[in-house]
Amino acid sequence: MILPQLSARRQGQALSRIKAPSILDINLFAGSWLIMGITLGFVVSRAVFAPGRVTHHHIMGAILLYLTIAITFVALLTFGEVMHDRSNDRVINRSCFLPEPTIARNSK
Repeated sequence: MILPQLSARRQGQALSRIKAPSILDINLFAGSWLIMGITLGFVVSRAVFAPGRVTHHHIMGAILLYLTIAITFVALLTFGEVMHDRSNDRVINRSCFLPEPTIARNSK
């Protein structure tokens, strides 16, 4: 009897963390994207800039490298936004992470 109650409580905590992430959650998420972006960028750049003929795979790798650099900068800017909000003692605007709820109304 106690085990299902604990499971339901943990599910509720997990849902609340998805809806309103804390600063730690945002930093962990941005850190994971930063690590992934740097690693993927390093591996792909070695293959893209390898000597030899330019093939379809080199072009696709260059596009992937371009997008990976964008993801890395998003992670860095997220860290900067969190630090800026912390320094001004403001509440973090989480609208960039979650869509705003909309209310449907009948106007008659």
